[in-house]
Amino acid sequence: MEVIRKIYGELENNCYIIYDQDGGEAYIIDPGYEAAKIDGANAVQRFFRITFPLLRPSILVCLVLRTMEAFKVFDIVYTMTKGGPANGTQVISYYTYQTTFQYSQFGPGAALSYLVSLFILLMALVYIRLITGKGNAA
Repeated sequence: MEVIRKIYGELENNCYIIYDQDGGEAYIIDPGYEAAKIDGANAVQRFFRITFPLLRPSILVCLVLRTMEAFKVFDIVYTMTKGGPANGTQVISYYTYQTTFQYSQFGPGAALSYLVSLFILLMALVYIRLITGKGNAA
């Protein structure tokens, strides 16, 4: 049953970026396609020089959303194993819950929550930097 829930959960929240080889150019309207064809650019060159840069914002949103989703696994760990034998399946969200509510250490629990949020923010900033290409010598 957990497998079905996991598959549905993964399908429900994934971002899909589809590129159709034949009609893909119709989805992203840019006058550069025709110019690239006239200049003799092949399909791979057109993809990496025109299509991929236009898809970068969508890829960035998908990366940030999936990163945030990766940290939200508290419900599965709590219902299935409660941290598992010898903390084998303990994740940061479950550890934060334990620290805050089971051990009644609200200060450290709040600090852990802020650290997780800060870590996700830093990862998002890294994604933005890599995807937009800012800071690269061009």
